[in-house]
Amino acid sequence: MKKSEFFDYLKEDVVNNLNEDCGSEEYSGLVSEIVKNNGIVLHGLTIRKAEEVVSPNIYLDSYYDEYCLGKPARNISSEIIAIYHSIEKQNAKYKVDDIFDFAAAKDDIILQLVNFKKNEKMLQDCPHKRFLDLATTFRYFAGKDDSNGIATLLVSNDVYQKWDIDIEELYQIALSNTMRLFPWKIVSLLETMRRLQPEIFPLDDDIEDSGIYVLTNDLSINGATCILYNSVIKDFANEKGCNLFILPSSRHETMLVLEDEQKQDSEFLQNLIVEANQSVVGLIDFLSDNMYYYDRETDEFRIYGAEDSDE
Repeated sequence: MKKSEFFDYLKEDVVNNLNEDCGSEEYSGLVSEIVKNNGIVLHGLTIRKAEEVVSPNIYLDSYYDEYCLGKPARNISSEIIAIYHSIEKQNAKYKVDDIFDFAAAKDDIILQLVNFKKNEKMLQDCPHKRFLDLATTFRYFAGKDDSNGIATLLVSNDVYQKWDIDIEELYQIALSNTMRLFPWKIVSLLETMRRLQPEIFPLDDDIEDSGIYVLTNDLSINGATCILYNSVIKDFANEKGCNLFILPSSRHETMLVLEDEQKQDSEFLQNLIVEANQSVVGLIDFLSDNMYYYDRETDEFRIYGAEDSDE
């Protein structure tokens, strides 16, 4: 089967089996293209159940790869049904307010940083605020799942217009919510490596700290947004007594490098970002190829090497 035929088969088979199991026509399905972060387009099967508010998307692209490698389509359909039932149980735990009602939704509006240029098309359809070469978007937070993931919904222009609120006021509300729901943490790169690779970086070694720190949130999901948190960067720079290079290693975290420790290595750090983005960071998690600089005297961010900021 061609990809489109495969997707249609899955939709029909999954929906038919769900309806047979419940003995009614409660379920319907829709296959559509879904634009993710950085303009990545995936094909999602939306399974809708009558009178249900939340309809999960199950992405099909990787299943087509499995089908091309010989996995029977019927087996894949059965797997998707099992995944759907698992998601259905999880969705019952999510808080789903009327997102058009600002009073009901306001405590769960959060921020997420994305690359501006790679998301220009998406940003035409949603409220956002520029930050350097990035854009701050607004999302509705429905809850955390059992695997330490989160469920969010992008706030569209249609929703924003219903709210009738100034963008700056919305930003401050969302920033406060994000700081409350996703507390920040800063740990040294050495400490991080010891946790991830204890056999290479044992606790009793004599490795000197590199002066590089990782800034993220408690879930390490969309943690790059922590650079926007009130006074976090400022207080850290003042504590260390120097300005900072900020490396956007992905949308999930940034690395903070003490300027005094790396005076001669700014070019190396810039190249490190580009190389990591090309070889390690997935396209959907990419944030920027630029390095940022924080001046603690002026309390200002800028793109390192650029005369002017895009703020």
